[in-house]
Amino acid sequence: MFWIETLKVGGALYGPDGSIGSFGNRVKSIAFDGLNRQLYSTQIRYQEGRYCGAIYRSPHELSSFDLIEIVKLRSFSFGIAIAPLTGKLYWTNFQGDIQTCHLDGSNVQTLITGLNSPKHIAVDTAGSKLYWTDGQERILQADLNGKNIQTFAESSAGTLGHITVAGDHLYWTEKVSWTDGKIRRANLQTTDIQRVIALGDSAPIGIAVDGTGSKLYWTDTQGRIRRANFNGTDIEDVATGLIAPGQLIFGIHVTKDEERAYPAWDTNTDGITNVLDLILVAQHLGEDASANPQADVNGDGTINVLDLIVVAQNLGEPNAAGAPSNLAIETLELGPVMIQTWIAQAEAENDRSLAFRHGIENLRRLLASLLPEETALLPNYPNPFNPETWIPYHLAEPADVTVRIYAADGALVRTLALGHQAAGLYESRSRAVYWDGKNGVGEPVASGVYFYTLTAGDFMTTRKMLIRK
Repeated sequence: MFWIETLKVGGALYGPDGSIGSFGNRVKSIAFDGLNRQLYSTQIRYQEGRYCGAIYRSPHELSSFDLIEIVKLRSFSFGIAIAPLTGKLYWTNFQGDIQTCHLDGSNVQTLITGLNSPKHIAVDTAGSKLYWTDGQERILQADLNGKNIQTFAESSAGTLGHITVAGDHLYWTEKVSWTDGKIRRANLQTTDIQRVIALGDSAPIGIAVDGTGSKLYWTDTQGRIRRANFNGTDIEDVATGLIAPGQLIFGIHVTKDEERAYPAWDTNTDGITNVLDLILVAQHLGEDASANPQADVNGDGTINVLDLIVVAQNLGEPNAAGAPSNLAIETLELGPVMIQTWIAQAEAENDRSLAFRHGIENLRRLLASLLPEETALLPNYPNPFNPETWIPYHLAEPADVTVRIYAADGALVRTLALGHQAAGLYESRSRAVYWDGKNGVGEPVASGVYFYTLTAGDFMTTRKMLIRK
């Protein structure tokens, strides 16, 4: 568990053992990447006579509690959230924007502008949705591409605090006064709102669900971290005597000597069965189970589609405690082609059991969440650049893809024929179009303005980029 002391050095981040991070102060928000086990934070900076910000990231596997800067921000951020499967960060800023970038800090883009004081933000990975609070005490939602903005919920009488997604619900806190507040939740599909806990001696601020999905945790105005069952019973103090605790999150921080028990389908032992568990199995498909036994979910000695089906059948289920994991998690691209292959393999093995039906149905839902609604050409990154750049794009349906580079006078500089590409998101450096800044005969091109045109079937569009040497 990590939390922010909002009044200590302008915002100090504390770790699982109560130690303070050594990477500075003025921490505004935090997020945890459960796939790569890395912590992200946003901080305020004062430079050249104005306030700005930065995003920091911890080393892989939380090998130390020291963060490194990955993005400089012109406007400081109030909240940050992560979508590990698409490899994206999302954050709100003081100017009323929601921005995004890749997990390594590259390809910073502004998704939404002109919002009314957006603050706390959360990502629903399964539903491919963003949620955030605003200055009108509303919770709004949008697709991960920034489109289809809608009001999800509104506060009836209080100030909205932090929000978090757990399972098929969004949880949030409401502060009525210093000694009065509520914790509410709403179903992500039906938007039905329920009051989980009403507090009479304090107001809740930050909120989180623990790794096993069995307890609700929150910080409050009395300097405490507390927890309770989801029905509001068995409220107890976890920590007291804090100054002004704000946001809190759960991160996986397991030592070699810890022993826990998790069901076999929770392959990364984070307490919740989700697509991260699918990815971990997929990394070792076709391999003998002796090297990575935890990916052999059904225990038949081989890691194959049957193991994926067991995980898929249990997607979204909170898990109780179990055996420790020594399995290393590495980054793996999750794309429509991969999911379609899994579905085809599963259908070939289908024994018409309920487990197979549920598993295949969940894989199809996952496939739908990874397919873009429309084909689009995105801004290249970095831009300006020297000498190389990446050109991301979306394909709504399979097509032959070609990117052509033109000089400012319209002369063709380079043709990049990519061949037939499957529908999907081509955004990361491993999937986007790469241009090395050279023409068709291998000569570096001069500084200046260039244009790049994407042709995909009947679709064609053009954007501008700049080489600066």
